[in-house]
Amino acid sequence: MLLDLGTDKDGVLFAVGDGAYRLWRSSDKGEHWEMINDEIAFYEMEADQWNRLYFLTNIGVIWSEDSANTMNQTSHTVGLNGSARVKVSNDGVVYVENTNEVFSSTDRGVSWQTLQPPGGTHYVSIGVDPTGNLYAGTRSADLRTHYIHRSSDRGNTWVEGDWWLYFDALTRLGSISPGLIVATTGGSGVVRSSDYGMTWHGFSDGLDSRRLYDLEFMPDGRAVVASNNSIFITAHPVITTPAPAPTSLSLAQSYPNPVGLQAQSAVIEYALPRGGYVSLSVYDLSGWLVQTLVDTHQSPGRHSAVFNPGDLPAGLYIYRLSAEGQTITKKLSVVR
Repeated sequence: MLLDLGTDKDGVLFAVGDGAYRLWRSSDKGEHWEMINDEIAFYEMEADQWNRLYFLTNIGVIWSEDSANTMNQTSHTVGLNGSARVKVSNDGVVYVENTNEVFSSTDRGVSWQTLQPPGGTHYVSIGVDPTGNLYAGTRSADLRTHYIHRSSDRGNTWVEGDWWLYFDALTRLGSISPGLIVATTGGSGVVRSSDYGMTWHGFSDGLDSRRLYDLEFMPDGRAVVASNNSIFITAHPVITTPAPAPTSLSLAQSYPNPVGLQAQSAVIEYALPRGGYVSLSVYDLSGWLVQTLVDTHQSPGRHSAVFNPGDLPAGLYIYRLSAEGQTITKKLSVVR
């Protein structure tokens, strides 16, 4: 049984199987394979921007910078299990999910922090998109409902409870383009969202199995999925066409709105046609500043911030975006 499939930035494929104590490598897109390690129980791997490979194993998190010819130990030496997941953001943050916990490292494995969990009681999978949004797939205590949560601040706060999959059990999720999420399921094949998980569509043409257990992306943007006994690669890249660059300053309605009951935080998105100093703040109706979300220089493009009402009383609030000498305001509601 195939346990995990991974690829480095050069398109070299790695596979774990045969009872886990096997690591296989293919340099020709899966046509031929060679076994390169049979001493460690490997569960999953991921490559960072600089082609350092991170492996989850029975001796913790290890890494390699020579296509897995030599292995090095990180400070995470606690043995992991076959359900563990690893993802690396474009700025080098390493995320490891292992049995209801998520750890992160911002220094390439020298030190680790435990992340505050999103809603739901069991982690299923994690993913990171190119802009650093962290996605967590979870399931309810009765195992009947699967959810997708998003964090834009490395897992410190989450937008939760607003997106869920109306499909069979979520097995893996991943992202290769901002807002694009691809997920494998235990019976409905592959599903895809191009709007940060708000809506989902089937994506399984050509598959002879709908029960899938792994998902990776090739450097050219094609998706690779695996069932128990087969590997499938999409004929074309799954990357969505990038949205056109913003031509004017804009501020979107916060979502979800209201916030405070089922959803403990809200996302506020905005667009900058040019780079410069940006301020995004939340005020009560008397004009009192209650929270500063952004206060820095930012590059042009689309951005987002997370508003967590904390202990703020229920009521109506105003959030204000200031940039380029312009100011835009909108309202949001906090409920208890």
